[in-house]
Amino acid sequence: MLQGMFGKRLAEHFSLLESSSLVLGPEGNSQFALTRMRMPNGFPGPTPHIPPEKAFSISVHLRRPDSIKGWGTWLDGRFHRVTEWDTGGIQIFDMESEPVALRPSGFDSIHIYIPRFALNRFSDESEQKRVRTLQCIPGTKDDVILHWARTMMPYFDRGIGLPRLVLDEMIMLLCAHLTRVYQDLGQFPEVVTGGLAVWQQDRAIELLHERLDGDLALADLAKECGLSPGRFMRAFKKSFGVPVRRYLLHKRVEAAKSLLLHSNKSLLTVAFEIGFCDQPAFNRGFREIVGTSPGQWRRANAPMPKAFSLLAED
Repeated sequence: MLQGMFGKRLAEHFSLLESSSLVLGPEGNSQFALTRMRMPNGFPGPTPHIPPEKAFSISVHLRRPDSIKGWGTWLDGRFHRVTEWDTGGIQIFDMESEPVALRPSGFDSIHIYIPRFALNRFSDESEQKRVRTLQCIPGTKDDVILHWARTMMPYFDRGIGLPRLVLDEMIMLLCAHLTRVYQDLGQFPEVVTGGLAVWQQDRAIELLHERLDGDLALADLAKECGLSPGRFMRAFKKSFGVPVRRYLLHKRVEAAKSLLLHSNKSLLTVAFEIGFCDQPAFNRGFREIVGTSPGQWRRANAPMPKAFSLLAED
């Protein structure tokens, strides 16, 4: 529901005939939404007023605008002129500051809608101070947000077929980056130095092995270990040397290797059985860990036929 509302609202705001959108997260007031904004000729005048709401909107540009002459933004009635904007340039809008943008030339960007509730929940779970403002000079180049947005683009308008555990981590990754780089000066996150206790490691491994498909919320996993999601993520990496997503990917690839060697199942069947949404995703994950595709690995490691084995022994 939020996906359609947010995309429609931005489309109406910028007088777009169409827009592409994606929603992330479970239903409720903590959902993120992304909307692609392509305006070859820019906007002829100041953008219309949007009623204030408790959220941030981040605009990240997918390519360098042809010109930024006359670009600027009014925030709380004060005009901020744009002096530089490259590929990956961002602006963070506090939707309570009644932003009005001036973009008289063409651009191609993605707007990321982040409810304050989502940032507050991340801060609370990470035992950090809540974010009051996110401070950013318009046009600031941010390769992390650019890469994050581009990672989401293939899923626009068709849904995202990633396990909940992966989505949870991707959302927390963006929240962590925003609070670390752009939150008020003087607010420092708490540093957690310890890893998981032995019983917590055992419980986490047990649950992850039971749900290799990744259909397990990070919050549920953390709850089983008696920790907040933020603390659990940091402690898990401290204990195992890799994030939860990477650990899960390693285990899925191990399971895939066993199926590839000891069955005649197709690559697509193997992909589905270990929790990948399709074969391309399986190929990418397998190659990320092993360095080669599942098919190439199967051919290189297939057991030698018995007849050839006897000849080799002679």
